[in-house]
Amino acid sequence: GQQPPGSGAPDRPGAANSARAFIHNEERKLPDEWEVRMSEFRVKSQIAKEVLSLLGIMLFNANEKVQESMLKYFLHTKEEVFFYAVRNRMQMSTANIKEKRLLISQQRARLQDAKSQADNLRTTMTLGVKALQVKCGFKIS
Repeated sequence: GQQPPGSGAPDRPGAANSARAFIHNEERKLPDEWEVRMSEFRVKSQIAKEVLSLLGIMLFNANEKVQESMLKYFLHTKEEVFFYAVRNRMQMSTANIKEKRLLISQQRARLQDAKSQADNLRTTMTLGVKALQVKCGFKIS
């Protein structure tokens, strides 16, 4: 259930620990001069997902110190990388949704076309059978 803000741990504490461990391990893999060479490193999809998940856990039902700390960070930091990553993630998700809708639409059109072709074939076969019956003078069941 929901708890009032600042009253306790998040609903998924294991996920928070997992995300922290993942981020810690990824940070250890970075070269020493990574802060100077930020433009060379692209945001990895899995890292972006984990960071967003961690932030969600920290904000939802988090304690007030965590919320104050995050608010202070966003109000006093000129780093915009986080917001670019969120924007890029949203754009990718929007593009994926549009692509899925287009693929579903194409699939429906193909199914309708296949059904139409099957109906046409059935009609042609029926007419062919009737023509043979008339021509040959016997009935085929």
